[in-house]
Amino acid sequence: MKQIFSSSDLFKSVIQRKVSAARKEQTQTIWHWSLLILFSMLTYAGITQQLLLIVLLIGITAIVRGPLMLLWGSIYSAMIAFFPPIALLLSLIFFVLNLDAAVKNWRVTLAGIFFYTYPFIGRLLLSHSTIDPKWLTLILLSVGITLFHFILKRLYGQGFISRPLAWAIVSMPHTLFILFLPKKIRGLRRNKPPYQ
Repeated sequence: MKQIFSSSDLFKSVIQRKVSAARKEQTQTIWHWSLLILFSMLTYAGITQQLLLIVLLIGITAIVRGPLMLLWGSIYSAMIAFFPPIALLLSLIFFVLNLDAAVKNWRVTLAGIFFYTYPFIGRLLLSHSTIDPKWLTLILLSVGITLFHFILKRLYGQGFISRPLAWAIVSMPHTLFILFLPKKIRGLRRNKPPYQ
């Protein structure tokens, strides 16, 4: 006689119901709506206002990440000072971890690129168009918010959670800013002794 349900299927369905019931619908969180509001502000703002808003996001991210970066930098420096050969190994490990994170989160990166480039493209379109700016702004806002909502919804469907996703998108300008700082400012280049 053939069993219709096995005990493992029963446990699997019970676990899936418990997990899905405990997880809140991600499109109804404050983080999702905050991202949509921030996106609409970027889309509606002028180019100078967009740049000021991005600088503000960089500042907020630096304030939040700053103390942790200082703590991690001091631990890293102490380890290298006491064990100099470990610097190469640690650098290799961090490179692989960063590469792995970038590959795993390519969808978030694409969502962030849309988040920051769509408003700039919309502003350029507004400045070179002969259509009434009020109507074009309304069309750009409607299309942009709808597209971004569905991009976020698709990311939620792939298992992303709204809070870390919002933080990842908001902190992208800070990450790019740090990435493109000259090495001397970042402190990665060691000062050469004067006798060399």
